Amino acid sequence: QIRAAEAKADKPAQPTESERKNATLATRLEGALRSMDAEDVSVQKPGLLEKTLGAVGLESAANTIGRSGARQRVDAAQVDALDAALTLGTGASYTKEQLESQRKAYFPQIGDDAKTVAAKKARFDVLVKSARSSAGRAGGAIDEALTPNAAPKRRKFNPATGKIE
Repeated sequence: QIRAAEAKADKPAQPTESERKNATLATRLEGALRSMDAEDVSVQKPGLLEKTLGAVGLESAANTIGRSGARQRVDAAQVDALDAALTLGTGASYTKEQLESQRKAYFPQIGDDAKTVAAKKARFDVLVKSARSSAGRAGGAIDEALTPNAAPKRRKFNPATGKIE
């Protein structure tokens, strides 16, 4: 009994299910941020053709002819980030209106001046840091998942504890 108690005291506490879920969502947010930062600032906001086609109900045309490849990558990263943020914030499903509201709050839009764009970027960075913080003990998994070519962590059966570690 003493050995088991000592082994348990030496072993760090495992992340909770909530921390693991939050780490997954934080990884998506951080990954989206990195994807967006890898693209030129000129494609961070929608173009006039993209917005016009979307406004008249031609969203599929807006997604293809209304966007360059770089803009398509940024838009996909923005949607993934917003999905993760809304899931983290609500813990449930959300509406298209909520998604669009969040897009306007965090990402540059047509007509935004440089100060507004910078404020939105700073707001999104705070969101990413908050998500990372909510991952608690599972936070180390975020950087591990985002490290290119990282070798997968091998887990083995520990006969002393009877668990895979």
